[in-house]
Amino acid sequence: MISTHHPYATSTGSPCLVAADHVADVTTAQRLGRANTLTVWRTKLWIVLVSGLSIGTYVIGRYADTFWSDPGTYPIGWFGVLLACTVPTLIVAACTLGLRTTIPSSMEKRYSFPGAYLVAHYHGEFLELWTPIEHSTVPYTRIKKVIVFSDAIVLYFGLGMRYAMPRQLVPDPALTILLAATKRD
Repeated sequence: MISTHHPYATSTGSPCLVAADHVADVTTAQRLGRANTLTVWRTKLWIVLVSGLSIGTYVIGRYADTFWSDPGTYPIGWFGVLLACTVPTLIVAACTLGLRTTIPSSMEKRYSFPGAYLVAHYHGEFLELWTPIEHSTVPYTRIKKVIVFSDAIVLYFGLGMRYAMPRQLVPDPALTILLAATKRD
């Protein structure tokens, strides 16, 4: 639902270009937790994959002389060793990711509990956010990246800091403002 005014809004002296509000439901915290987790795991998945390949490469390097001198003893070969080391690593990563996406963090639960009233005002140079626990003014220059999911938006500030918002708080005109403001050369 797009609104034009928040009842507790403070005057910033800057015209509000887009305003949006959302009342959180029972799934909001889980949706935000899933978006935050997927944002983090995009990079961690590569780390997990490389670690599995590294273990396989170590095993191959450690026993390379045995592989070359007696190839009949180890029928799985080099590819099998890499596969045997990488697949369990990926299974553990997938299970961890699956578990983490179903459990929201305590921070997400604090500001997106059922019935929580969330408001966002998009100004020319900054974004104002009202949650049950805080009022924040975020200059667009602090936002390094905007990651869009079907039901959530994640604002990435760098150094692992990020903030997930329900998609209802970021209507299409606001998303256009965010993407344009964070696009840098």
